[in-house]
This record gives sequence, C-alpha cells and structure tokens, in this order.
Amino acid sequence: MSVQLGAAKIGQGTTIKAKRALGWSGGDVALIELVSPYQNTYSKLGASTPAANTPGDIFGWGAINTAPTYPDYLKTAKVTVVGTNNSNWPGPSIVEKGDNGQALWGDSGGPLIVNGKQVGVCSGPLQGSPGTISGTVMYASTVAAASWIKSTSGVSAS
Repeated sequence: MSVQLGAAKIGQGTTIKAKRALGWSGGDVALIELVSPYQNTYSKLGASTPAANTPGDIFGWGAINTAPTYPDYLKTAKVTVVGTNNSNWPGPSIVEKGDNGQALWGDSGGPLIVNGKQVGVCSGPLQGSPGTISGTVMYASTVAAASWIKSTSGVSAS
C-alpha cells in the first residue's frame, strides 16, 4: 500500500509507501504509518464533538455522481453537523448533512473539518440516498478516538 500526498490532482504530489496500517478497536478509524516522514502542514485534531448546526467542510476523491464517475481532482463540499450516532458499527460517529454537496462512494476515509480541525473520517451513509444532499453521512469520530490516536502516533487533539 502507498499514499499520495501534497497534491489536489491524481498522479501528482509525493507517493510514499505505507509501513503498516492500524485500526482502532472502538470504531471506523485507522492510522497509516509511512516508511519515511513527509514534512508538510496538517490540520489539527479536534478535541470536542461539534454541536448540531455547526458548519463544516468535507474532502474526498469519491464518485461525483451515482453513475459512478470518479474525478481526477480532490473534491470539497460545505456541510452541517446534525448530531451524533453511537451505533455498534462504525462506532461513535458525527452525522452531517450536505449543504452544497455530499460524500459518495470512494470518499471513505476523507476528513470532516470543523472550525479548522479534523473531527471525523468518512464512514458511510446513515439515511437517504448516499451522495445526495438530502441524505446524511456518518463520519467516524476522531474526537472519540483521540486518546488512541495519541498513544499510537503521538498526535494530540487540541
């Protein structure tokens, strides 16, 4: 496995091989350790679950329609947090509803950013048709996984 870093277009940026992937036992969150470091600026990890009606941003490489057609560029959309979900799978989640777009197939693992901090990773649809603005999508809570993330990687939530 490898990851591509530092570009918003497929095939550009830096490709680094993964050393290993580790999954959190409490939900749908994973970390990938790279074989070599990559120096860049990263989003901070949020320390608190955002309240309902809080605006956020999502990013992903997933399908742009239900056909599906996949883009060659990183997509983004404005969303609103509508609440939380604590189902057994994918574990503690933050639920969002799209304002001008929504996550779709292939967006899994993409971030939910609220107030400049990452609070979740795309996990899957909760209700409605996936990829439609009328549907809601669960983002596995990186806030809930913060202590595991710190003990595994040394990255602290703030």
